[in-house]
Amino acid sequence: MTYLAKVNPRRRNAFFPAHFDAFFNEVAKNNTFVNQKPAVNVSETSEAFILEVAVPGLKKEDITLKVEKEALVISATKEEKSEETKEHYTRREFNFSNFERRFQLNDTVDAENIKANFANGILNIVLPKVVEEEKETNREIVIS
Repeated sequence: MTYLAKVNPRRRNAFFPAHFDAFFNEVAKNNTFVNQKPAVNVSETSEAFILEVAVPGLKKEDITLKVEKEALVISATKEEKSEETKEHYTRREFNFSNFERRFQLNDTVDAENIKANFANGILNIVLPKVVEEEKETNREIVIS
């Protein structure tokens, strides 16, 4: 059986005392300062706003997408393994936790026609813009 050994590449010195690692291990264990929200890229074209949400490790069924009170709500719930089936980790640096992200929609978004697809751990959401009727810009001005 092969065992992995925890190696600290930086030697203990005045800049990294022993309690420094203990502090960060405790923070990581409790997820006190860990960002629980997925990263989102937002881009804009002339026809739509496009959101790319990074949700690796989740399935399409884990994600809920809805419009609520003029806001786009993206949430996910992934069930943790029960204690009987949970693996015994030697080291655990990430976990799957529930999250919710809200994006306020403005008047330029056509909320009725929002589309989304999911592939390779990326949720792509297209927020089409409202098509404005072109106003007549050419007209004759009467001089009084």
